[in-house]
Amino acid sequence: MKRRLLQIGVLGTVLLAIGAFAFTRNGTSGLPAGDVPVFVVARGKLVRTVVAEGVLKATRATSITVPVNLPGVQRLAWLAPEGMAVHAGEVIARIDPTNLEMDFADNMDDLEIARLKTVQAGESQASRSESLSLESSLAQREEEYTRAFSPQDPLIFSRHEIIDSQIDRDLSESKVRNAKGKLEVAALQGKTELEMLRIDRTRAEQKIERARKGLAALEVRAPHDGILLLRRSNYDEKIQPGMDVWPGMTLAEIPDPATMQARVYVLDADAAGLKAGCRATLRVEAHPDKAYPARVERVDPLAKRRNWNVPVEYFEAVLAPDHTDTATMKPGQSVTTEITLEEIGGALTIPPQAIFQIESKPVAFRREGSRFRTVQLRLGSRSLSRVQILGGLKEGDEVALRDPRKSPSFDSPTSTSDKSSASPSGEAP
Repeated sequence: MKRRLLQIGVLGTVLLAIGAFAFTRNGTSGLPAGDVPVFVVARGKLVRTVVAEGVLKATRATSITVPVNLPGVQRLAWLAPEGMAVHAGEVIARIDPTNLEMDFADNMDDLEIARLKTVQAGESQASRSESLSLESSLAQREEEYTRAFSPQDPLIFSRHEIIDSQIDRDLSESKVRNAKGKLEVAALQGKTELEMLRIDRTRAEQKIERARKGLAALEVRAPHDGILLLRRSNYDEKIQPGMDVWPGMTLAEIPDPATMQARVYVLDADAAGLKAGCRATLRVEAHPDKAYPARVERVDPLAKRRNWNVPVEYFEAVLAPDHTDTATMKPGQSVTTEITLEEIGGALTIPPQAIFQIESKPVAFRREGSRFRTVQLRLGSRSLSRVQILGGLKEGDEVALRDPRKSPSFDSPTSTSDKSSASPSGEAP
């Protein structure tokens, strides 16, 4: 009798183990439905959206730049505050004159040095020319004397005297040619030296003129009436006094509020499907009750950081509202947008809480009669509230919204080992 009871106990244990294995592997064993809430699988439109924040910008704006008359890098001394209402001709920025004043003084010194060198070179050239002219005159007179009084008659003078006289004439002619050559070379050298000094003087005069124009252009004035918006760097830093600026650099802008656009930043991880043409809804934070339809005009090809010290990258997108409400839309205002990234009609969807993980695979518990069976899923796109099902379920199926093995009505030893392996999946693989 005891042996028969032992055999029955072993057989029951084996059957329970086989049932647990079959459930965890292929879902052939069911779980009692009990009081587990279910969701009916149905088809509908799946809309995938992303929320992004940014600021309003004017489509057209007048740039306020550093005057191009300034020579090289300068320092910004003062800049009008952002949001200030400016009028045409009003000073909105000043450049520090220290560098320009130093350049002006240095160039004035260079000009005076070039002038003194020119005077000195001219006097030196005149003195040398006079000396070489005297040397040439003496050589000419010596040559004339030698030619006039040289012995040439062989009846009176010996052959030796005639030869010496010829040598003297040749020597005097060489001295004349040499003196003339020195005079020509000296004149050419003097002309070249004076030309180089003239170039130095002209260069100094040009630098003085640039410094003078720069000193006259130290004040930047507003070209017309409007609201001043300061320029920001790639890391969203405003232009501030004390920063180095260069000719042509944009300091600020005066926008035209008639046509606005929104520049928003979408997190890199959420930007799949973000492209030009996507529809969006725009809300100004100062007027959250008003929603404006818009569309994406442009998306940056590469993600970048908004702050250099925060290693999070965003895609910048430019949104154009269908119309500009000048009463509520102002440049620089913060906005929140909801961008529609994807719309799938007739998609088979279930809530994310109906998806669980067993052995790192997405599954659902499908109701069959009074019990649940595991079904492996093939997932597609997802929104905040729905996940697209590409395989594993069909329309009309009922799936558990809670793990049925955790239901109070189910208390089976076969589910003890499975409770740690199945968990709700908030993310689609």
